[in-house]
Amino acid sequence: MSRARAADWLLDAIEDLEIAKILYRERRYARSCFHAHQAAEKAAKALLIKEVARYETIHSVFELLKLTRESMPIPDDLLERGSMLDRFYLPSRYPNVWPSGPSYVHYAERDAKSAIESAALVVDFVRKRLKV
Repeated sequence: MSRARAADWLLDAIEDLEIAKILYRERRYARSCFHAHQAAEKAAKALLIKEVARYETIHSVFELLKLTRESMPIPDDLLERGSMLDRFYLPSRYPNVWPSGPSYVHYAERDAKSAIESAALVVDFVRKRLKV
């Protein structure tokens, strides 16, 4: 994938972060967590594409940042936040991940707030690096 597409990935990440905030305001915490994860994942992919000229189909924010870290410094705190966000990729959307109940009943305001804060840090880090 061309490095020129990195900005497209970042712009989609910014959109997902805004969607996560809207869902948070609407008290849709599980889906807010998922979109926060998506924002961080897309931002991490943008960084990997731009800095390493590499595209990966994986969905782990932690792994994408770790791959990028081979070519540039990534703060440990960002990796930790990526790992936390990875926990929202599947469980926030699928009831079969949980022993009972729909997926959304397992999420609270604090989960979405933390997810949005973490995603915003990842997106801001990438935005500064890509100057978008």
